[in-house]
Amino acid sequence: MITFTASALKRLGLAHGHYVEIAQDEDNPEDWFIMHSTELSGFMLRDGGKSGNAIFNNAHIGRLFVNQFGPDKNSVACLLATEPVTIEGEEYWPIITSSAY
Repeated sequence: MITFTASALKRLGLAHGHYVEIAQDEDNPEDWFIMHSTELSGFMLRDGGKSGNAIFNNAHIGRLFVNQFGPDKNSVACLLATEPVTIEGEEYWPIITSSAY
């Protein structure tokens, strides 16, 4: 399960029912990003059940994160950048993987 805190949702301009994608930089595999998406290509954010959080499920992405950033753990948490990176007119929000805990 991937969880977004209420403050992350606000920063990214997201809410329950919106769609997101997670992307890994092919040239720098430790660099990951979140971007807004559409229903056809993204994961829908659902009510996280507490404190205004939102969630989506994707076991593959969850395993990738745990294996890469916390192989001795069952879960991993990371911070998000405060500003997006714009590439070809699209906003990509960096996941600060060096903050993984």
